[in-house]
Amino acid sequence: VLYLQRQGKKTVAKLQDLRQGINEDDIIKKLDKLNEADLSGKTKKQATSFLHDYQEQVVNPLKMLDNEIESAGQLLQGSKLFSSRSKLTDLSQQLTQIQQTARSISQQINELSQLQSIQQTAEATLAKQFEEFHQQFDTDGYQFGKSVHLLGKRLADLEADYQHFLKMYKSGDYLAAQELLKNVQTETTAFKQLVDQVPPLYKPLLTVYPDQLKELTGAVQQLTDQHYHFVEENLGDKINSLKQEATSALEQLNQLELGEVAHTNEHLKTQIDHYYDIMQREIDARPHVQQALDNLGSHLHHAQEQNNELKSMLTRLSESYTFNNDEIATTRDLDGQLANIANQYQHDSDAVKNQTAVDSRILDNCQQNEKALNAIEVQQQKINDSVAMMQEDEQRAEKAVKHFASQLKTIKRHAEALNLPGLSKKYLDYFFMVSDEIGKLNDNIHAEKLNMDEITKQLLIVQSDMQTLSDKTDDLRDAAMLTERLMQYANRFDDNEDVTQAAAKAQKLYDSYEYKEAMEAIATALEIAEPGALKRIEDAYYRDVKNSTLMSD
Repeated sequence: VLYLQRQGKKTVAKLQDLRQGINEDDIIKKLDKLNEADLSGKTKKQATSFLHDYQEQVVNPLKMLDNEIESAGQLLQGSKLFSSRSKLTDLSQQLTQIQQTARSISQQINELSQLQSIQQTAEATLAKQFEEFHQQFDTDGYQFGKSVHLLGKRLADLEADYQHFLKMYKSGDYLAAQELLKNVQTETTAFKQLVDQVPPLYKPLLTVYPDQLKELTGAVQQLTDQHYHFVEENLGDKINSLKQEATSALEQLNQLELGEVAHTNEHLKTQIDHYYDIMQREIDARPHVQQALDNLGSHLHHAQEQNNELKSMLTRLSESYTFNNDEIATTRDLDGQLANIANQYQHDSDAVKNQTAVDSRILDNCQQNEKALNAIEVQQQKINDSVAMMQEDEQRAEKAVKHFASQLKTIKRHAEALNLPGLSKKYLDYFFMVSDEIGKLNDNIHAEKLNMDEITKQLLIVQSDMQTLSDKTDDLRDAAMLTERLMQYANRFDDNEDVTQAAAKAQKLYDSYEYKEAMEAIATALEIAEPGALKRIEDAYYRDVKNSTLMSD
């Protein structure tokens, strides 16, 4: 019970502190000060509402709570200790709600009071801004043209809205004045943006574009008299159209249709620069046109002569060689390209002669055709190099065939020098296959019409097969010679039945020309009978072969 009493007393103390924090007099003073400003309209009604709400939602409830807090404290000393705890909790919630309401009303009163200060500052700021507008129109009106009249009218309308705001402000209806102020400030900002946009739009329409268009008109006439022609036709009419656009833009500016004027100004600037560029291109091109045509004519003549020589050479060589890369068709195609360039060249030369040429276009044509001729000459050189290599390839092929035939004879002599009982069918088939390949290659080289691509492929095949035949011959020699040495060594083991049987099998294979199988049969038995013997015999044999090769070299 004592514990509950102590906790209850603490709660009562907190409630009393919270109650003391709500100062009714402070809010009343704020309301009194606000009413001293002689309020009217919406503002007066709002202030009255604040007073009523404060009285009903804060002051009156507080009086009731003061009594209840005191009663709850007395209950802590009596028999109703437990029921007082619930009462204290309820009082705490009510007091918290009253405190929040008081703060909200106080905040709203503060905001309403601040409107007076805000509007007082705005009055001076706007008055200064309007004065600056008038001064700008008086001293710099020439920068706005006739649009200054419509701007002045809009400024007068804006000032009328400003006066309406002042009337509400000075009458004490700050809420109504604030709504008017927001509109005036928004309109003033928009008006200033409008004023700032006009001079940079008006200046080029008055002082820049007219002079440029006049200069362009004179330049077109002067250049036309000198027989200049342009990439765009009717340039004079197009420039006159721009003059009409500029006139229309001035009328739109006077009506403050600035979006359309900005678009027109950008179009005028772009087109004027474009027409200057068009004329400058022709002025820059003319000094170089005749030289470019002369250079192209010389280059074209040289390329045509080269193509004629190339066609003659291909016709002559086609009797002896087969072309595999469409050389003749490519040369005919180059003839067509050269004819097109020649037609363009003649057309451009006539235009210059007749003074009807667009010089920049002629110069572009010359530059493009020079590039085309360079590409044609690259193709001509590629065909020429390819054909020239055919004769060199033919000579190399003849030497290669002779070399292969000589190699084949050498291999045959080496095989015969082994004095073997015979050669296996497999080896002989491969030998004669290579021999037939060499014969066929020789026939193709001496044919009436050569296909060098096919001959080159055959050369590579024969070269590979010759190497394989050489390797097979070396393997044959090694197997036969090692078999003979191993058989001689096997005589030492006449008391070893396994060796004796292996020797008999090896001899039979040897007599059947199966030299590799014979070597493996006797080698296996000897290695079992005397481990390491096989390696000694092989090492000795390959040393003899190496020394023999060195001596023959």
